[in-house]
Amino acid sequence: MCDFNNLIEDLYLNKEWRIEELRKIGIIISNNIDIEIQSLFFRSLIPMIYAHWEGFVVSSIKKYFDCLNSFDFSIKEMDIHYIVTAFEEKLENIVKSQNFDKRKKHLKILLSLLNNNIKFTNKKIDTKSNLNFEILIMICDKLRFNQNKFRDYKVDLNELVNIRNAIAHGDTPAFEFKEYEEIEKYISLIENLMLDFISEIEDIIKMNKFKKG
Repeated sequence: MCDFNNLIEDLYLNKEWRIEELRKIGIIISNNIDIEIQSLFFRSLIPMIYAHWEGFVVSSIKKYFDCLNSFDFSIKEMDIHYIVTAFEEKLENIVKSQNFDKRKKHLKILLSLLNNNIKFTNKKIDTKSNLNFEILIMICDKLRFNQNKFRDYKVDLNELVNIRNAIAHGDTPAFEFKEYEEIEKYISLIENLMLDFISEIEDIIKMNKFKKG
């Protein structure tokens, strides 16, 4: 079975290497004396910052779910949020089915799974490759995180995602970064988000909030 303490330690290590890599790259760029080249590379760092944010969340959820799976919890033991998350795809199949026979088929599959121990995959949490504040709150709801902890990040997180999307879609001239501090702002943003994300997983585990109350 998974050791929850090892899980949390692993999540912190996951955060640390990502932030260290981003800061090292930022410092290397800032030491380039050509201002135009600096601006070019600062701009290219934004998609990388976002990629580390989404990558951290996806990988952390996978590690968390893998840990829960190791305990072979039954459905009767689990909180309703986690039950719905585990079977969300099957529930969607029932709702989206266009005729009675298909609904019956999907329901039979779902009922057969209800007799087994509950299993999670990181596919149950869809970041939609656009992990802004609204998607983050959706994840909080599924995992029973305290949503209030993340509300102060709304403006800055959405700003980061919007800039990343604009750059990814080719609207690069709209964004010019002349100083490392302008980029470091977003590195610090995702570091704080990562720390609070880990903190929420710690709280969920300590209080057994993944289990039925």
